[in-house]
Amino acid sequence: MSKFKNGDVCAICNKAWKPKSMFAHHHLSYEDDTTVILCYTCHSGVHLSAKVYRHPFAAHGKDRAPYEFAKKVIEVYENALEEK
Repeated sequence: MSKFKNGDVCAICNKAWKPKSMFAHHHLSYEDDTTVILCYTCHSGVHLSAKVYRHPFAAHGKDRAPYEFAKKVIEVYENALEEK
């Protein structure tokens, strides 16, 4: 049984969860178990170096993409932590 359901979306790229798709609960804080839902692509981007990973904001150009991705990740973190 999946821990995700219809209506769940990636906090970074807004991709909707579908059965058999790969999503993860990414921990923002282990102290109070604060997590956000991320698709596999964005979850990998958060954990891997932008030099090795072709992240979802690559359309902005090679120089701009890591900045845009990092900016979105920070925004997601701030919003999730404000809600707690």
